[in-house]
Amino acid sequence: MQRGVALQPGYRGDQCQQQCDSQHWGQDCAYLCQCVVSNTKNCEPNTGTCICSDGFTGDTCELEVSIVSGLLAASFHRKVSKSNEQNLHPFFALPSEILQKLVYFVNSKASAT
Repeated sequence: MQRGVALQPGYRGDQCQQQCDSQHWGQDCAYLCQCVVSNTKNCEPNTGTCICSDGFTGDTCELEVSIVSGLLAASFHRKVSKSNEQNLHPFFALPSEILQKLVYFVNSKASAT
């Protein structure tokens, strides 16, 4: 690298001319992407964010949407009677880890459109 030339994240080479390959990200492509390759469209070369293929979600695209949906449905049905006893909407009776995955999934789909 020439003196005084700072590499931009997501690029490598003497003049920052080469974008990172699909498995690396960051300045000089120094970091390995943590995405599940078979479930991922792209590992964002600047940040390492996993862009999931259709049907997958999660930080590393490790969750199949149908499984998340099934977990939500099963948890929802289990919690309905308990939430009715407590006068809560059933949605708020879901376990926090399920709610976090749901919020992540909804946000990722909203940002994709």
